[in-house]
Amino acid sequence: MQLAYGFFFEDFNNLEKLKKLHKYFIDYLNNHQIIYDESSYQTKADFLIALSPFLDDFIAELFGIQNEVDKLRQTHNNFDIIYDCKRRFVQRDAVKKYPREKLAEIDFIAISAELERLLDKITLDNFANKVLNWQQDSIKYMYELDIAAQYASYLVHNNSSLFLFQLPEKLDKDNLITSKKIERAKANRRVGFDYFDSFLTTDNSLDNAHYCIYCHKQEKDSCSKGLQTIENSKPGCPLKQKISEMNYIKAKGFNIAALAIIIIDNPMLALTGHRICNDCANACIFQKQDPVNIPLVESDILTSVLELPYGFEIYDLMLKWNPLNFDDPLPKPSTGYNVLVAGIGPAGIGLSHYLSREGHNVVAIDGLKISNIPFYTTSPIKYWQDYKQKLSQRIPQGFGGVAEYGITVRWDKNNLTLARTILERRSNFKLYGSIMYGSNITMQQAEDLGFDHIALCVGAGNPRMVNIEGAFAKGVKSASDFLMSLQSGGAFLENSFTNLTIRMPIAIIGAGLTAIDTAVEALYYYPLQVKKFAALYNERKHSIEQNFSAEDKIIATEFLEHAQLLSKATNYEEQQQILNEIGGVTIYCRNLLKLSSAYKVNYEEIVQAQALGVKIVENVQLKKINTDEFGYAKEVEFEHNKFAAKTVLISIGNQSQSPETAIQITKYGDCNPAFSGSVVKALASAKEGYKNISALMLKNTARFTSANNITTILDNQLISTIQKVNILSDNIVELIIHSPLAAKNFQPGQFFRLLNYSDNAANIMEPLALTGAYTDLENGTISLIIIENGGSSQLCRYLVPGEQVSLMGPTGKATVIDTNKNILLIGGGVGNAVLFSIGAALKHNNCKVTYIAGYKKPQDVFYMDKIIASSDQVIWCCEEELIPTTRLLDISIKGNVINGMKLVSSKIDKIICIGSSNMMQAVLKNKEKHIPLICSINSPMQCMMKGICGNCIQKVHTDLGYVFTCTCQDQDAEIIDFNCLHDRLAQNSLQEKMSIKII
Repeated sequence: MQLAYGFFFEDFNNLEKLKKLHKYFIDYLNNHQIIYDESSYQTKADFLIALSPFLDDFIAELFGIQNEVDKLRQTHNNFDIIYDCKRRFVQRDAVKKYPREKLAEIDFIAISAELERLLDKITLDNFANKVLNWQQDSIKYMYELDIAAQYASYLVHNNSSLFLFQLPEKLDKDNLITSKKIERAKANRRVGFDYFDSFLTTDNSLDNAHYCIYCHKQEKDSCSKGLQTIENSKPGCPLKQKISEMNYIKAKGFNIAALAIIIIDNPMLALTGHRICNDCANACIFQKQDPVNIPLVESDILTSVLELPYGFEIYDLMLKWNPLNFDDPLPKPSTGYNVLVAGIGPAGIGLSHYLSREGHNVVAIDGLKISNIPFYTTSPIKYWQDYKQKLSQRIPQGFGGVAEYGITVRWDKNNLTLARTILERRSNFKLYGSIMYGSNITMQQAEDLGFDHIALCVGAGNPRMVNIEGAFAKGVKSASDFLMSLQSGGAFLENSFTNLTIRMPIAIIGAGLTAIDTAVEALYYYPLQVKKFAALYNERKHSIEQNFSAEDKIIATEFLEHAQLLSKATNYEEQQQILNEIGGVTIYCRNLLKLSSAYKVNYEEIVQAQALGVKIVENVQLKKINTDEFGYAKEVEFEHNKFAAKTVLISIGNQSQSPETAIQITKYGDCNPAFSGSVVKALASAKEGYKNISALMLKNTARFTSANNITTILDNQLISTIQKVNILSDNIVELIIHSPLAAKNFQPGQFFRLLNYSDNAANIMEPLALTGAYTDLENGTISLIIIENGGSSQLCRYLVPGEQVSLMGPTGKATVIDTNKNILLIGGGVGNAVLFSIGAALKHNNCKVTYIAGYKKPQDVFYMDKIIASSDQVIWCCEEELIPTTRLLDISIKGNVINGMKLVSSKIDKIICIGSSNMMQAVLKNKEKHIPLICSINSPMQCMMKGICGNCIQKVHTDLGYVFTCTCQDQDAEIIDFNCLHDRLAQNSLQEKMSIKII
């Protein structure tokens, strides 16, 4: 399709064509006697405001959408009359004449009928036009104005949802959460896991844009520059966005130009906006009444443009060419420099945009699995809404980091697809998922490949946990674990059946925004969870029940009863009442709510949570978590009282992390303490840091001139594919995976996270933690051996050669390989596969290796030759029958590994044991006390990215009280709490048994 001025869509990817477009625009301005020179205007704001109408018209003409833009502009102009009525009549006259005390005098039904007679039909337009006309002769129309005043005042004082009758409220800093706000928020309830924001409308946006007093004219725009009050300092927008100018141009009806103004400072505004950032509103000049809802205006500007024909293409174009950004209107030519961006969360997305626009080649990696975008990104997009997905049906793509797995459905995650599509269209940008910096690729390897700089955007550290009695019971987990399982793991999808289990009542410990989000999502997930459970149970009752334990039966009965109760609810109010009756969701704060970070940063989210039925208990300090006879959470106990809770989600912040640094490494987002804690701060770190990267690289000559040199190598070295699937027994499968850098970086004892790619949510694996058995460096392959004990592990046998998989790692800490020692290896079942490489490494270090290989059945034995090769002596133990030996020193017995330990004749310096929690505990009890025992903790795992989600937490007997085992899985057996490990492995028992039946 040809555009105006002889341009085609593909021309916008060509720098010379963009320069030509820029010249056309300057000529266009000259034809209208507008000077394109910022220095010719008194202020930058004057420059922006003078050019905005012409940019709007130029873009409309370029894309051939003049009619649509005119219609949108007219909608904005029509609003002026309504806002004028609100300001001049409703606010100044009506509510003063009829304050709340006089409401009893108003017969609203009669008044409405009389107003209907006067107006013919009551609409906002009719009301505003008539009232403003009546005000021209207030004596003549005294009666009509009185009727209108009574009508308006009644609606204002009764919390009307119509923006004409919503007036700014006075703010009480100690009581920001009012019953009026909660009642209004009830209209914003979403349905399930679909995005819904009833407040995000053009009318509400214009209402706020007009409410702004445009402080930039007096250079008092505190929303952008910050506000110093007697009480504290409010920094304002971290991006220093030109907010007042944006509001002014929006109010004038120039949406495209308003978007261009935002893009100057916040190009990735798709990641910010309503219900994401609030720093600007908190610093608004209105400190004693409701502030301007700046994020809402920002989001509506983007939405209004995206809803235009080719709105997506307009946004994409303006990220490359923005004539309102006088100092930097065009992208730079190619520099030949190559940057590795590690982490594609908000900071990584922002940095990738800036660096690619600077002309650098950008390769972005992320440890999360990143699925393909479900459409061709290169074709012109006419209507963006045709490409959006219902969030309840959107399979998580992995792109966006915390914006994907941490931020909830209060924000439209289609914006992640939007941002990703924009980046992936660029020829100097390449994205790789399932690649963790420091694991799949190291700093030295990145340098050897030709990268000139590494930008670390790897996100937050591990969640903080409480070390109290019951903190590691079943049903207790970190909020990060819950949110990642729910959102990144796809538990919210109707046709998925994951292992995420929660039970009511639910207690949330903490009062930050993550705690608020967790409470809301738990409230939505529980009804879906029991509904899916009941449907599957009723379909396959007889084949499922036979494997239930006594605990499983209790939980199953609980879920079935609750599903039946909830099925009777005909609306949200009834569902909320039922959820409250079965325990509901309660947030427990250690202090007053008004002292919490959520209250200070974004109290509106607390309002939303309370409107949904989340309860809040203040001033309580958690002392212990009491459990039932099965070790499941039963109560949260505080100093003076107890509350029932079968699920306890901990949200008390994250530990800071300190990734490696070097001259050619810089840190952004949560990696940098100055910019940690929010999406908009992460983007600010990118905005303030990208020029520093350019300056650092310019000190040296670019190492490669083409991004293809690196990406061709990385495609081969980083992308993981199935080479072969070996069925070793009825329930043991081996995968040979081609992934050269993963194989090269693997050290004995480390493990990988395996996932598959599928468009069918029912066939998507949950993360599998698999230790490498052996590698073939010449062919670039690694062997992973899986025992089929759950639905996801059963999917492994259906993988086919050539199929791409997500293989993140190696991760975890390598096993310490001693020198010149006598080492006893003890493996149980598939645990023996882990010991192949460990035994070989020990032998290479001149250790004498005795190996006890334990199995239940002879069919479970695999790779005897590798076990023999990695040891000096093997004691084969099988509980059913003898395993034939082939080496003179080897022994075979009918029994378990404990029986085998009695046959070890040589002196032992250390034991390394890998197997079930029960087996490792038994080894600890039966070994000689003076011999150190190292056990590989096979705790539940999810992210496997150095403990970010907290799923892998394990209780140990140390001062801290716990470890994140995906960071260091090998632990001294003396400090491991094996009972806790056993319970945590069993906490999703019911769901795991159900998922097997699905597969």
